[in-house]
Amino acid sequence: MKEKTNILVIDDDPDLQATVKTLLESKSYQVIA
Repeated sequence: MKEKTNILVIDDDPDLQATVKTLLESKSYQVIA
C-alpha cells in the first residue's frame, strides 16, 4: 500500500483552507490545515 503524501495548507481564510483541504483529500493526499 502506498503511503499518502503530506501537504500543509496555510491560509488566513478558513473557507479557502477548508475547500483546498477537501479537494486534496479527495485526491488521496493527507492534509494538515
